[in-house]
Amino acid sequence: LPFGVGRRSCPGIILALPILGITLGRLVQNFELLPPPGQSKIDTTEKGGQFGLHILKHSTIVLKPRSF
Repeated sequence: LPFGVGRRSCPGIILALPILGITLGRLVQNFELLPPPGQSKIDTTEKGGQFGLHILKHSTIVLKPRSF
């Protein structure tokens, strides 16, 4: 996320990161993550990267509302 660094970094990072975590948690809590129609699994293979960073390949998922 582009918040910048140093003296001129975005002061909103203190609020934005917890909200991002809560939002992602609520998505996982309220929806099933499924592969797209015609596929049996979600592709989680890595592209590779530098300095120990691994980037997942782009993949599409289907969100199905959970029934409680």
